[in-house]
Amino acid sequence: MKNSIKYILLVAIIGIIVIILIAESPKKLFESKLLRSEKTQKTRTAAGVKLLKEMEEKDLYAIEEEIESVQEQFKEGSSISQQIEQVPKEESSGEQDEAQADIGTDMQETTQTNVQEITSQTMPESTDSQERQEVRDPSNYRIPLVIPEGAIDYCAGVDVNAYHYREIYANSVIMGDSIAESLAYYNVIDASSVTAKIGASMRAVDAQLDTAVGLGPKNVFLYFGLNDVEEVKSDYDRFRREYGTLLGKVKQRLPNAYIYANLLFPVVNPGIAGGPEYENLAPYNEIIKEVCAEYQVTCLDSTGIVKEEYFEPDGCHFKYQFYPCWLYSMALQAGLLS
Repeated sequence: MKNSIKYILLVAIIGIIVIILIAESPKKLFESKLLRSEKTQKTRTAAGVKLLKEMEEKDLYAIEEEIESVQEQFKEGSSISQQIEQVPKEESSGEQDEAQADIGTDMQETTQTNVQEITSQTMPESTDSQERQEVRDPSNYRIPLVIPEGAIDYCAGVDVNAYHYREIYANSVIMGDSIAESLAYYNVIDASSVTAKIGASMRAVDAQLDTAVGLGPKNVFLYFGLNDVEEVKSDYDRFRREYGTLLGKVKQRLPNAYIYANLLFPVVNPGIAGGPEYENLAPYNEIIKEVCAEYQVTCLDSTGIVKEEYFEPDGCHFKYQFYPCWLYSMALQAGLLS
């Protein structure tokens, strides 16, 4: 009996010990993991701090290098500026400022060779250089106005501004390029009477023709060919073919209209107009006359009305004062004033 009691007590004690151990194990395990986690976190934090310090040191080192580089460039720029200041005093202060501004923009690429180039650019150009520059400038290509032989000044002694051109051209359409388009731009006649477009050529006339057909005009005035001169150059056969195609299209689309084709006006600045071909438009006007005769179209010659003071600065287009005179000349030749 006593042995049984001892055995039971021993088992109970062992059970209690086991229970205590089991209860304590998760706690110790958690504490162990927490300790390891704290150590790991400290280690990681230390590594991160070290990495940040290294990055900061690198950044600071890079910044220091950039500062040193800028300082060196500033020294180079100062040295170059000093050399430029030694250029002879004949230079204008504006030219010196421009040269120094250019140096500041490309300071990293500046070398002793660049200094010499910049210095030479700020030196006054020679007379020969200035003359070559004037030759290259299209605005200096202006040539004397030459009126074709036999051309009539229909506006001589006439007050061309006394006529009501809106009424005179009420049943007419004017087709062509920018010179003809200016009739609408200057509001000399109704815009509905003008289908002309800037840059128009003989090959691109269909859109204007569509508009003209819709208007059903009694008279059609054409001013085409000036833009084509630059394209065909001295290929007169091509100019002839294309002008013939133009007249053929107009006659086919507007069979009941009276058609009048204008000769090309002189140009006093062939450089801006497009080329040396514009110095002498006589061959092209002769072709226009011949093609008009072939297609039985009335050719109008208003070249005699052109005056030097009518030209815009480009030496090709005309000021407002030209257009009443041109309208009078066309109307007179076409019999619209009688």
